[in-house]
Amino acid sequence: MPVLRRSGWSGRTMPIWLVWRRMTERQHPNQVVPLMLAPWLLVVAVMSMLLLLGGQLWLSYRDQVNTAEISAYNLAALFEARFEARLRQIDAELIALRRDISADVLRPDVVLRHRSGVNASLERRMINRDDMVGYRVVDARGNLLYFSGGLDISRMNVADRSYFRQLRDDPNDRLVISEVLAGRGVRKDVLVLARGLRDDKGNFLGLVYGSIDLSFYRRQFSALELGRYGLIALRRDDHSLVIRAPDLPGDVNTALPSDHPVVRRMALPERLTSLHYEAAPDYVPRIMSIVRMRDFPFYFAVGLGKNEVLEVWYQQVVGVVVSAAMVFALLGVLLMRLRRAQAHQQQVLSELAVSESQFRELTQLVPVGIARFDDAGNCTYVNDRCAAIAGRNREEMTGSDWTGFVHREDRSGLPRRSMVGRILQRPYACELRFVQPGGSLAYVQVEIRAGVASDGSVQGYLAALTDITQRKRTEAELLEAKQRAERADLGKTRFLAAASHDLRQPIQAINLFLDALRRTELSAEQKAIADFLSRSGHALSELLYSLLDLSKLDSGQIKPQPRCVELEEIFRAIDAEFSTLARQKNLRFKLFFPFAPTMLFIDTGLLMSIVRNLIDNALKYTERGGVLVGARKRRGRMVIQVWDTGLGIDPRDGDRIFEESYQVSDSVLDRSKGLGLGLTIARRMAQLLECELSYRSRPGQGSVFEVMLPANEIPVAVAIPAIKPVASVPRGVDESLLAGWTVVVVEDDTMVAKAIELSLDEFGVRTQLYDCAERALGAQAVLAADFYLSDLNLPGMDGMAFLTAVQERRTTPVQAVLMTGEALRRETIAATSPWPVLLKPVEMVDLLTAMSVAARNKKDRQAALE
Repeated sequence: MPVLRRSGWSGRTMPIWLVWRRMTERQHPNQVVPLMLAPWLLVVAVMSMLLLLGGQLWLSYRDQVNTAEISAYNLAALFEARFEARLRQIDAELIALRRDISADVLRPDVVLRHRSGVNASLERRMINRDDMVGYRVVDARGNLLYFSGGLDISRMNVADRSYFRQLRDDPNDRLVISEVLAGRGVRKDVLVLARGLRDDKGNFLGLVYGSIDLSFYRRQFSALELGRYGLIALRRDDHSLVIRAPDLPGDVNTALPSDHPVVRRMALPERLTSLHYEAAPDYVPRIMSIVRMRDFPFYFAVGLGKNEVLEVWYQQVVGVVVSAAMVFALLGVLLMRLRRAQAHQQQVLSELAVSESQFRELTQLVPVGIARFDDAGNCTYVNDRCAAIAGRNREEMTGSDWTGFVHREDRSGLPRRSMVGRILQRPYACELRFVQPGGSLAYVQVEIRAGVASDGSVQGYLAALTDITQRKRTEAELLEAKQRAERADLGKTRFLAAASHDLRQPIQAINLFLDALRRTELSAEQKAIADFLSRSGHALSELLYSLLDLSKLDSGQIKPQPRCVELEEIFRAIDAEFSTLARQKNLRFKLFFPFAPTMLFIDTGLLMSIVRNLIDNALKYTERGGVLVGARKRRGRMVIQVWDTGLGIDPRDGDRIFEESYQVSDSVLDRSKGLGLGLTIARRMAQLLECELSYRSRPGQGSVFEVMLPANEIPVAVAIPAIKPVASVPRGVDESLLAGWTVVVVEDDTMVAKAIELSLDEFGVRTQLYDCAERALGAQAVLAADFYLSDLNLPGMDGMAFLTAVQERRTTPVQAVLMTGEALRRETIAATSPWPVLLKPVEMVDLLTAMSVAARNKKDRQAALE
């Protein structure tokens, strides 16, 4: 006799004939809820639901408003703190300038003698001050004497400015802040902070002031996403406008009317306040937060459009109203059906009782859905569990074809007449999706058996359904989380790989500024500070390049480019790079390699990076003894080994030492030894070269790392390298040849250009700075320069195209140097460039050496012509 077995039934076995007979019987519930109470219960339930929705709407409204107030307050407080800190800093610098500037330097007859020194002091205060126009020193007549930045001062006089008259006529020592002014010479709206200069007797000698560039803050305001009707404004305590976004040009320095809601609220002695208002000129309802500065006569106001803030709430209100209308309509329908059912209830109650109790007891014992279908696929019975899985009631499912609630894409898995023979032999299992009302899906695992009559014919099918929706959702969420993590990791990798040029620029500026600083007269303490800065810059470079190397490996930008190289050439480079460092640590540094000439066919740059990371790691972790770098043959393959007498590696660490940011022993927090990326990068590069990287170690005695090179045959076609070497210049500077030279610098990074200018100024070299090639070509004086220094990656025309254009317009050869931060393309660029190509960050000695070579070449050509 066939039986129905289903996991989850607690080991129960139910004969098919018994289930079949129960399903063919007419079943009814054995308990009926009194229909007289049902209408009142429905009314109470609906009213309770409406009250609950109303309360939720009110809480949602308060939450939206409070969130907007907090957001506006946070934004206002942030700008207030930044701007007040900036005003304090400028005031402190003005006080320092007033103290440093003596009455002697204000006399007209000594201004020219002191101008360069005072201007340089003012210029230094402008470093990293993007929001400042400059600092100025004015005499008692209002004439501009000293200034930062390049200005035409022939007619610069501020005697007509109100802040000048206030400081001249008021003997009190105080800070004066002007209204919004149009800056002379810079064509920008500025806010002037000024302090007076007086002698010991109180006589007015002039003033010193700094100008804040309001366009800097306008850009910051414009970048904020405040919505269509949002605004942010900086105003004085008298409510006159300083800056506003969106901008109101005609209202600058104009005060709000006395009846304005903000004016009335600000009359209260509160530093922080919020208000809801609408006023001229647009009469838009807004939620505004205001933060008043403590020590300066300004306040920030940030307002958000109230309708925009409550837009989601309005949608919720509409949804609740529509839902309430539908609920009332449904309630009316239900009440009508209940009245009809009352008459029929008494008639069928007696005959339903027995059948209901028997069948419900049977089917409710099964923790899965049970459904029966005839041979045509029409549903003849479902239990409550099956109806819950389908999201319908039993009446809706009974009598309908089950294709009506199975997803159309899954209907091919339903049993068909052609499958009768297979279903009779064993249960048929499949996964289906049930489409619930509203469009939601329920994932169901179905096991089907055929029902057979006494004559052997198939009368229908019996299905057991298990809801696996939660499992499917969990799987989908895990897959989505995995994909998000992979996309985030790939985005990070692509960003770091693409940011190489931009990240090298500040390091380039730091190195050049340090070089310029060292060429000045420094005290012993200042030299020590400069050395510490140099070490910090070197450490920053190492960490940055490690991260960039790792990101390039992750993004797949690094491709091996093998070429022929002598093994001795590699060891000579190792000796030149690490012997000095080993001597500084009082360590022995030995090299061992075959005397016979040995040619390798491999990517030299990647191989040197691997060996360099291994040697650098050995020197970091070795305090006594030394480091040995050797090469020998093993089973026909070349092996490069790095031995050290350091602290060794615990066997428990295993291959974890090759993981990112992992350091052996207890040095996991010791960042003086780097980020722990050296061995990670070495292994990744070894995999690119198909090398085997392994190690052996004894704790407390040292370690040996081995790089087994692939057994590559040297192709005959590349026995002599055809790659053009990278253009370079011999080191050696003849400073006497550079005095009086004019050098054109085309560099879009302001700090790098300024650092080059300061460095070359020490050698008597005049510099012309341009931030793009097009602007440089537009200047006629550029063609007469003695030397050109250009960044390769420029906005618009690149550096090589610029130098080529200059060469076409000149009759004499162009002496120049190109700079690039693209380490991977350096050889390709140099192979096509007529000028030397230097990799950023470029050291000043390399630039000076290139200029010295150009100067000697020019001198030799002139001698030949004579």
